[in-house]
Amino acid sequence: MSIKIKTEKVVERGIAKRKILAIEGVIPYDELPNEYLGGHPYAYMHQKPVLVLYGAGCANISDTMEEVEFQKSLNGLKTCGERLHSINQKIKALTQTWKGEETFVI
Repeated sequence: MSIKIKTEKVVERGIAKRKILAIEGVIPYDELPNEYLGGHPYAYMHQKPVLVLYGAGCANISDTMEEVEFQKSLNGLKTCGERLHSINQKIKALTQTWKGEETFVI
């Protein structure tokens, strides 16, 4: 799944900024794997529509951010996505191999 952030370019007092119009596709905290939340960086949807990026604060609908900070946040989100993808691949592999029943006699 992809995260989509819709923005509007604005100039405030001579500074390029982005106004956040919509945030979609961010997974809620309680649906993320423990391994993902136990490491860094991570991102999650706190309360719609608040996106939390560990180490970079949060973004709300209608917030404005300077372009430099917005690009840093995008890079952080890409790193989070790559990390989550890797963890999900490990979980998928474990799910395929960790099945069945065992009996232990002591």
